[in-house]
Amino acid sequence: MSENNSWVSRQMRIIPKPAKIIAGIAALGLLALILVPGKHWDLPTPHATARPLILILAASLVAFIVLFVGYINGDARRRGMNALLWTLIVIFVPNCVGFILYFLMRKPLPVICPQCSASLNTEFNYCPKCNFRLTPTCSGCQRSISPEDTYCPYCGRAVAGDAAPIRAGA
Repeated sequence: MSENNSWVSRQMRIIPKPAKIIAGIAALGLLALILVPGKHWDLPTPHATARPLILILAASLVAFIVLFVGYINGDARRRGMNALLWTLIVIFVPNCVGFILYFLMRKPLPVICPQCSASLNTEFNYCPKCNFRLTPTCSGCQRSISPEDTYCPYCGRAVAGDAAPIRAGA
């Protein structure tokens, strides 16, 4: 359970503070309508509790949508994507298609170079800052190999010492 809470708290930290504030104001604004009497609430309802429940559900839905848009904004920013563009797509493309597009097209999280701590694309084999070899490669054909490989799956060469990531040129 604590593992799940730590994951949820990490995901909640991605949401920018302005999105959290807007979600809270929108939810409280809708909930304040419970206290406002008016002719528009005199519609026949099956139960007297329908109005507060509908407003609570509406406030929760609005807050959830605002927080979700904020999450996408923060997540796009941390992945090196255009956060404003994706936020606008998510807001203005109808029927949740913008949300779906974002999650289908988002970039993977960048990796950190163990040598110089630079933020790198996951497709890089070498760090452009310090030339650290990020993925093991075969010394014969220079293709990426797995650290567990005994032989290169591409050229068949023995890769006993090739699998360990090392600083290039060292």
